[in-house]
Amino acid sequence: MTYLCLSLLLTALPPSSTARWISSGTHQVIMWSWALLPITLLLGAVGGILTACEMAAVYDWLKLSDVPYISACGINPPQKCIYIQTFNTGAWLALCICLLRYQQLRDLGHQSRLNQASFGLGLFCSSGASLMANFQECSQELMHQIWAYLVLLSGTAYFWMQVVFTYRIKPHPGGPWIGPARVGLCTLSTLALGFLAWFHDSNLQRLSGISEWVCSFSLFSLFGLFAVDFCHLEKTL
Repeated sequence: MTYLCLSLLLTALPPSSTARWISSGTHQVIMWSWALLPITLLLGAVGGILTACEMAAVYDWLKLSDVPYISACGINPPQKCIYIQTFNTGAWLALCICLLRYQQLRDLGHQSRLNQASFGLGLFCSSGASLMANFQECSQELMHQIWAYLVLLSGTAYFWMQVVFTYRIKPHPGGPWIGPARVGLCTLSTLALGFLAWFHDSNLQRLSGISEWVCSFSLFSLFGLFAVDFCHLEKTL
C-alpha cells in the first residue's frame, strides 16, 4: 500500500517538481543509492532461488541434474519459505524500480502513452510475480502456471519497450554497449519463452525447465541493467 500511494503521488507531480525534490539536499548520495535497487534485485533473486534449489537438493526433494522448474524448488519447507520471500521481496523491489524508471523517463520528456503502457506492464509483472509465488504449484498448479506465463510475457514486453527508450535517449547513460546488451537479453528472453511454451506442451520437462531458467535469469539481468541508468540519474534531471 505504501508503494501504491508513492506511485500515485509521483505520477501526479509535474516533472520539474520531482526533479527539484530529488536534486535537493544530499542528491548525489541519493542518486547512487537508487542504483543499488536493481543490483539488490538481481543478486537477491538469483541468490534466493539458487539457495532454495540447493536446499531442495540437499533434502532430496529433487535432482538438479533433471533441471526442474524454478517453482519445484519451493514446494516443501524450509526452502519453500525462502522461495516465497524471495519473490515477494523481489516483487516490491521491481515495483520501485519500474516506478523510478517511469519518473525518470517523464523528466526526460517522454510523457507518452508508451511510457505509461510500459509502466503498467511493469506493475503487472511485479505484482504477478508475488501472486505466482504464493499460488504454489503443488496445490494450485493451473493458477501458478497461468501467472508464471503472464509474468514472463509481461516482463519481456516491458523490457522491449525499454529498448525503444534506450535508443531514444541521446546521449544514453552507459555508452553504446547498453543498447545491444538490452536487445540481446530481450531476444534471449523472447526465444526462451517461446521454447518454454513449446517444450511444455510437448512434455519435454528438462528442455522446458532450461527455457524457464534462461528466460527468468534474462529478466533478472535486465532489471540489473537499470543500475547503469540510475547511477546517472542526477545528470538526466
